[in-house]
Amino acid sequence: DLLRRLVRVGLPASGENALFSGGFVIYTALAAGLGTVVLAAQRITFNALAFSFMIGMAFQLSVGALVGQALGRGDPDGARQVTRQTVLLTTLAMGAVSLVLFLFPGPIIRAFTPEEEIIEIGTTALRIIAVSQPLGAPGLVWSGAMRGAGDTRWVMWSTAVTMWLVRLPVSYLGGYVLNLGLDGIYLGNLADLAVRTIWSWLRYRQGKWERIKV
Repeated sequence: DLLRRLVRVGLPASGENALFSGGFVIYTALAAGLGTVVLAAQRITFNALAFSFMIGMAFQLSVGALVGQALGRGDPDGARQVTRQTVLLTTLAMGAVSLVLFLFPGPIIRAFTPEEEIIEIGTTALRIIAVSQPLGAPGLVWSGAMRGAGDTRWVMWSTAVTMWLVRLPVSYLGGYVLNLGLDGIYLGNLADLAVRTIWSWLRYRQGKWERIKV
């Protein structure tokens, strides 16, 4: 019985990581298809973005643990309260870092490379992807809360849909069809996080995660 419970929660979480990683390989390949300079700008801007994204991931893991503890002791109100507080903290923290990335993209990219062509390509791209961070912050927290409650199957499917049916098609459309280059590819990231945040909020509001038996 314990093994079945572990598999029921753990297998979708594993599937989520596999689906996201597979999609991210294609996402990176889209940038590589535009040339080595664009790929270099993509890697540098993502390295800069990590300062914001790591904050979001840390809060996502934390809220999952706290929500699981609250529900385990029969306190759904406490789970909702800690989720609200974490949404606020995460949005403020990621927003603060993203503001720095948005205001000073040139100096930040120049810290990684002196190549002016890469700096030029990466400047607008970094601003676009910086905007996506506070936009996606609440979605990260709500997904983490539902994962901590055991609603890992829904989180897996939401990740699959937003990555494969939103991010990748929009990235291809922006980068290749509209010829916007890396800026267009990053519009896919923006669309992914916007849809994921809205969808996570709708699922969170339903409250089904509060009643899941792990």
